[in-house]
Formats: sequence, structure tokens, C-alpha cells
Amino acid sequence: MKVLYATDGFPAAHDARHLITKLLRRDGVEITIVTVTHRWSLDPEHLLLQVDPIQERRMRSLEIVSHPVSELEAEGFEVRSKVLEGHPGHEIVNFAERGDFDLIVVGAGGHSWVGNRLLGSVSTFVLHEAPCSVLVLHQLVKHEGRALVVVGVDGSKTSIETARHLAQMLDPARCAIEIVSVVHVDMPVAMPGLMGPFLLDERSVKHREELLENEARGYVREAASFFEECGFQVSFRVEFGGEATVLLDVASRVKADLLVVGSRGLGPIRRVLLGSVSDQVARHAAAALVGRFWTEG
Repeated sequence: MKVLYATDGFPAAHDARHLITKLLRRDGVEITIVTVTHRWSLDPEHLLLQVDPIQERRMRSLEIVSHPVSELEAEGFEVRSKVLEGHPGHEIVNFAERGDFDLIVVGAGGHSWVGNRLLGSVSTFVLHEAPCSVLVLHQLVKHEGRALVVVGVDGSKTSIETARHLAQMLDPARCAIEIVSVVHVDMPVAMPGLMGPFLLDERSVKHREELLENEARGYVREAASFFEECGFQVSFRVEFGGEATVLLDVASRVKADLLVVGSRGLGPIRRVLLGSVSDQVARHAAAALVGRFWTEG
């Protein structure tokens, strides 16, 4: 598995490196650390970062990547590094596309106005434009013991692919998995018929809810069985409500290090559009991984 870790030296990127060490396998995962020397960018939040001479900026970029390289190598990872030049978001996405990466890891947030604007805009751009899955970290969750990863499942192809890729990246010795499937309770009470719409009676609505709940239980059991076979400590649950709201609430209550959802991509031409659930999760979870596997149509 190929992981691209993008850093600019700000605290959120530093925390993202800590999350990598908490979650990822040391075997079978190759990490490339990349930073971007700002150049040719007219974005207001980038202008102050282009005041210094280009050579000074290049030297600073080399320093930015050197520290995480040594730290991740000391943790037992296979690590490479690369310094790019240009607009950070564009360069990160283009590099990921050329290198056929499986995951991009970025931090979102900063300790200054410039840092907040820069990291926020870059992480959002990467999240919407990336050709692969993206892990966005807003805040590192600090607790003892194994890292806890909450995985939302819904039986879709993207959900299944996300679980498969997670099992290849995450370290079973360091991570526990909590599988969650959400039954969306806001169902229509009117259905179209030959003579126009008709109202569903209470019994029909209850029957529909039971069918959805049974489907959700099947999804979590199947996912739990898969992760258990891969050596993970696993628990699972079915919840009721709005998907994004429930997943974010569960992740907050259990103090999850990472919340994982799939994004139903519509192909490279329309990749800028994220689903509402994945978009909300990516924006509001302490750390979110949006699994992205493009399908045409």
C-alpha cells in the first residue's frame, strides 16, 4: 500500500504523523512524505508564504520533510520524501495521481490565521480532487491503549472496498475496529400507486424499518467477520437516525481516533462532488478517512 503524507510543518500535519504511527502497519506500507514550496500562487492565504526568496523557501521545505522522515524511519516504516513547487493542493493531487497512491494523509487546522486558512483550503482541495482515499486530521485524540477506528458500513461496493483497503493498511496489534451501520429512519409515508400516491399505514412503515434493520445487521456482521479474520479486535452496532449525525456522535462518544466512511465517487470528471455523509464526516470528525474508489456513471 502506498501512502502519501503531505506536511507543511504546521501542528496539524505533525499530529497527522503521530496518527500514522498509531494506525498503520510497518510491513507492506510504503510512505512518501511530500511538502510544497509555494510558488506562482495568487491565493491570498499563500501570498505571505512567498515573500522570502525562492532559495530560502526551498531550504525550508527540505527541513520540513527531513524531520518526519527520520521520525517515521525510527518507527520502522519504509519512507521516501519529495519536495514539490507550486500551488500546494494542485501539486499534492497531481503527485498522488502520477504515483498511483492508495491514501493521502493531510492535516487541517493551524495555530495562526494564515495557518488555518492555508491548511483548511489545501485539505479541502485535496479531499475533493484526490484520485484516491483521503485521511484528514483536525484533532489528535489522546488516550491510552489501542487506537480505535469507527467504520461506517452500508453494504455498498465502496463500503466493501474501503474495508478491504483498511485491513491492508491498519495494524491489528495497534488498532481496534468498531463497525457501525445506520438505519435511516426518515422514510416517506407516501408511495406512488397506479391511481396516485397512497399513504403507508403504521404496520407497513414498521415492516419497512424492520427490513432495513435486518439489512444493517447483516452489513455489520459481514464486516466484523472480515476484520476478525484479518486479526483485528472488533465490535459492532446498528444505530438509528441520520447517517452523518449518528456516525459523528458514535465516534465522539467512544473517543475514536479515526472515523471511516466510503464516498460514492462518480468518476474522475465529477470527482469534485462528495456525498453529503462523507463530506460532513470529513469536516467535523476529529480525524476522518474518506474511502474513494471511482466508478463511472
